[in-house]
Amino acid sequence: MRLFQINLLLAGGWCALFGTFDLGTFAAGFLLAFAALSLSSPVHGQTAYFRRVLLAARLGAYFLYELTVSSFQVAWDVITPTHRSRPAIVAVPLDIEEPIQITVLANLISL
Repeated sequence: MRLFQINLLLAGGWCALFGTFDLGTFAAGFLLAFAALSLSSPVHGQTAYFRRVLLAARLGAYFLYELTVSSFQVAWDVITPTHRSRPAIVAVPLDIEEPIQITVLANLISL
Protein backbone atom coordinates (compact mmCIF):
# COMPACT_ATOMS: atom_id res chain seq x y z
CA MET A 1 0.00 0.00 0.00
CA ARG A 2 1.16 3.49 -0.72
CA LEU A 3 1.65 5.91 2.15
CA PHE A 4 -1.14 8.20 0.96
CA GLN A 5 -3.60 5.30 1.00
CA ILE A 6 -2.43 4.28 4.46
CA ASN A 7 -2.81 7.88 5.62
CA LEU A 8 -6.38 8.03 4.26
CA LEU A 9 -7.19 4.68 5.86
CA LEU A 10 -5.89 5.83 9.24
CA ALA A 11 -7.81 9.11 8.95
CA GLY A 12 -10.97 7.15 8.15
CA GLY A 13 -10.31 4.97 11.18
CA TRP A 14 -9.96 8.12 13.30
CA CYS A 15 -13.37 9.29 12.07
CA ALA A 16 -14.88 5.88 12.80
CA LEU A 17 -13.38 5.97 16.28
CA PHE A 18 -15.15 9.26 17.00
CA GLY A 19 -18.31 8.22 15.15
CA THR A 20 -18.47 11.31 12.95
CA PHE A 21 -17.31 11.75 9.38
CA ASP A 22 -17.05 15.53 9.05
CA LEU A 23 -14.23 17.55 7.53
CA GLY A 24 -12.71 18.68 10.83
CA THR A 25 -12.47 15.18 12.27
CA PHE A 26 -11.06 13.83 9.01
CA ALA A 27 -8.46 16.64 8.82
CA ALA A 28 -7.41 15.99 12.42
CA GLY A 29 -7.12 12.28 11.67
CA PHE A 30 -5.16 12.98 8.51
CA LEU A 31 -2.69 15.20 10.40
CA LEU A 32 -2.34 12.67 13.21
CA ALA A 33 -1.81 9.82 10.75
CA PHE A 34 0.71 11.94 8.82
CA ALA A 35 2.65 12.57 12.02
CA ALA A 36 2.56 8.88 12.93
CA LEU A 37 3.74 7.86 9.46
CA SER A 38 6.54 10.43 9.47
CA LEU A 39 7.72 9.19 12.87
CA SER A 40 7.74 5.64 11.52
CA SER A 41 9.70 6.58 8.38
CA PRO A 42 12.76 4.51 9.42
CA VAL A 43 10.54 1.41 9.07
CA HIS A 44 9.38 2.04 5.51
CA GLY A 45 12.23 4.27 4.31
CA GLN A 46 12.36 7.89 3.19
CA THR A 47 9.90 8.65 0.44
CA ALA A 48 8.90 11.82 -1.39
CA TYR A 49 5.39 11.55 0.10
CA PHE A 50 6.17 13.62 3.21
CA ARG A 51 7.84 16.37 1.20
CA ARG A 52 4.96 16.49 -1.29
CA VAL A 53 2.32 16.75 1.43
CA LEU A 54 4.20 19.58 3.13
CA LEU A 55 4.69 21.39 -0.18
CA ALA A 56 1.00 20.98 -1.04
CA ALA A 57 0.03 22.39 2.36
CA ARG A 58 2.42 25.30 1.83
CA LEU A 59 0.93 25.99 -1.62
CA GLY A 60 -2.58 25.84 -0.16
CA ALA A 61 -1.72 28.29 2.62
CA TYR A 62 -0.02 30.66 0.17
CA PHE A 63 -2.98 30.48 -2.21
CA LEU A 64 -5.51 31.19 0.56
CA TYR A 65 -3.43 34.17 1.72
CA GLU A 66 -3.19 35.61 -1.80
CA LEU A 67 -6.91 34.97 -2.42
CA THR A 68 -7.80 36.83 0.78
CA VAL A 69 -5.54 39.78 -0.05
CA SER A 70 -6.88 40.02 -3.60
CA SER A 71 -10.48 39.84 -2.34
CA PHE A 72 -9.85 42.82 -0.07
CA GLN A 73 -8.19 44.69 -2.94
CA VAL A 74 -11.18 44.06 -5.22
CA ALA A 75 -13.61 45.07 -2.47
CA TRP A 76 -11.64 48.28 -1.89
CA ASP A 77 -11.60 48.98 -5.62
CA VAL A 78 -15.37 48.52 -5.80
CA ILE A 79 -16.26 50.79 -2.87
CA THR A 80 -13.86 53.64 -3.71
CA PRO A 81 -14.66 56.13 -6.50
CA THR A 82 -11.38 55.62 -8.39
CA HIS A 83 -10.80 52.31 -10.14
CA ARG A 84 -7.22 51.07 -10.12
CA SER A 85 -7.82 47.70 -11.77
CA ARG A 86 -6.56 47.16 -15.29
CA PRO A 87 -8.00 43.98 -16.85
CA ALA A 88 -5.57 42.11 -19.07
CA ILE A 89 -4.87 38.75 -20.64
CA VAL A 90 -1.98 36.86 -19.09
CA ALA A 91 0.23 34.64 -21.26
CA VAL A 92 2.37 32.19 -19.30
CA PRO A 93 4.89 29.91 -21.05
CA LEU A 94 4.59 26.37 -19.66
CA ASP A 95 7.08 23.52 -19.41
CA ILE A 96 4.47 21.15 -18.00
CA GLU A 97 2.59 18.68 -20.16
CA GLU A 98 0.25 16.83 -17.80
CA PRO A 99 -3.39 17.94 -18.15
CA ILE A 100 -3.96 17.99 -14.38
CA GLN A 101 -0.97 20.30 -13.86
CA ILE A 102 -2.20 22.68 -16.55
CA THR A 103 -5.70 22.67 -15.02
CA VAL A 104 -4.41 23.42 -11.52
CA LEU A 105 -2.21 26.24 -12.82
CA ALA A 106 -5.09 27.75 -14.83
CA ASN A 107 -7.36 27.65 -11.78
CA LEU A 108 -4.71 29.23 -9.55
CA ILE A 109 -4.16 32.04 -12.05
CA SER A 110 -7.83 32.71 -12.76
CA LEU A 111 -8.83 32.90 -9.10
